[in-house]
Amino acid sequence: MKNTILHIDMDAFYASVEQRNHPEYRNKPLVVGGPSSRGVVCSASYDARAFGVKSAMPIITAKRLCPQAIFVLPNMKIYQEESNKIMSIMNRFTPLVEPISLDEAYLEVGGSQKLFGSAEVIGKKIQTAIQEELQLSSSVGVAPNKFLAKIASDMKKPKGFFILNWQERHQILDALPITAVAGIGKKTAEVVSALGIKTIKDLRLTPKEVLRTCLGNQTEHFLRMANGEDDRPVTLPDAPLSVGREHTFGEDIYKEEHLRSYLQGLADDVGSRLRKQNFSTHTITVKVKYADFTLITRSITIEQATNQTKTLYQIGLQLLEKVKDINKKGVRLLGLSAGQLVTSTTGQLYLFEDPVDQKQQTLDKVMDNIRNRYGQDCIFPGGVLHTEKPKKKN
Repeated sequence: MKNTILHIDMDAFYASVEQRNHPEYRNKPLVVGGPSSRGVVCSASYDARAFGVKSAMPIITAKRLCPQAIFVLPNMKIYQEESNKIMSIMNRFTPLVEPISLDEAYLEVGGSQKLFGSAEVIGKKIQTAIQEELQLSSSVGVAPNKFLAKIASDMKKPKGFFILNWQERHQILDALPITAVAGIGKKTAEVVSALGIKTIKDLRLTPKEVLRTCLGNQTEHFLRMANGEDDRPVTLPDAPLSVGREHTFGEDIYKEEHLRSYLQGLADDVGSRLRKQNFSTHTITVKVKYADFTLITRSITIEQATNQTKTLYQIGLQLLEKVKDINKKGVRLLGLSAGQLVTSTTGQLYLFEDPVDQKQQTLDKVMDNIRNRYGQDCIFPGGVLHTEKPKKKN
């Protein structure tokens, strides 16, 4: 099997962008996350990882492990801009780029080799271009399929480059933990480990009949992965299924008027992102997580799609009114999302008898233009609370 798949994974992406942009952060433990002690780590520099800090770890745990670290809030606008530049570099070498997140992607380069060289050559050219043009490091895996390419890119991080040939797959895979297999999470691993299966080799050599007792109809899939087999093609990204925004409060909220103010900010953000991506929504959902972690959602589907901030907020208020006992239970998290996305036309919604006025569309456009020029956080609707406006913290 020929090596034609690349997996390119940025090294500690958010943290690396912050260190590039702020020389004073370089060669120091840096943690990107927040905005409060209830937040989680989005990214950690390798200096911080040396102390055991990991992505998705609670901020409070990271501070305990590495109190000397510099803690900064994420700037998603900047990370998105850098991601766009990275994907643009990849697209110079192949049109078949499948982004997995802001900081990683799969590439199919089989059709590009006559023009640019072997998969190995292409991978090194992309890695060099990212470093020289953006001053950011990446790790590259080269293999005959997605699964093996992902494994390869993790082999020598950071700034790694690893080629995993088909003939050598068992030599590399067998020693890895079963959680390296896509789809085997912590809970599944615990169940499988009870059978003495801890490595990919253990999984590969266990009889199917035994595996079916805990993996059920997924047995064949996981066995193929354990054998290094993966027939998933590299595909171009589809339109997003939804656009949403959530806010986790530093302290539980018991007053509905405060939630209404935060909801306005969420609607403003979701509407802005919908318009930027040229989408409108048919389904609006409000998510509330109580202080006891009970999660509830309320949704409504509308006939005429919209992307207007005012309409999203009005519908969000209607949904929020259906949430009971806020003043008794307290709210830990509030979220607003837009689903059933369609390509925008006018963005109007005929919620009542009269269409949404042109004044609101003009206001949305003006605010979008200001944000495009000066940044997402430069302007907010009146009435939005900013008691937890992001600030950098040491």
